[in-house]
Amino acid sequence: MLAAKVSDELQGDVRGAWVQCNPETSPRLSAAAYCFGRKVQSETGYPVGLIHASVGGTAAQAWTRSEFIDNDDGLRSILENYEKGVKKWEQADHRY
Repeated sequence: MLAAKVSDELQGDVRGAWVQCNPETSPRLSAAAYCFGRKVQSETGYPVGLIHASVGGTAAQAWTRSEFIDNDDGLRSILENYEKGVKKWEQADHRY
């Protein structure tokens, strides 16, 4: 399980811990990830590590590098809207 961290910059390292999958910890995993890991382990006989780094309610854009979004004509407006929102927040933050 990874610790939640918000950043506009790409992170080179994260904080977290390996946790054995059991009835207490598995509800935090994606069902698809759990089934995938179980299938790979049963077919190969090797232990499988699953990395859970999702944050509920976040859009896919939040997990996509801004360079990729900016270079795609169909997605560029997402980045432009985000930048407008940041500017509005910064202006509102200075007023208080």
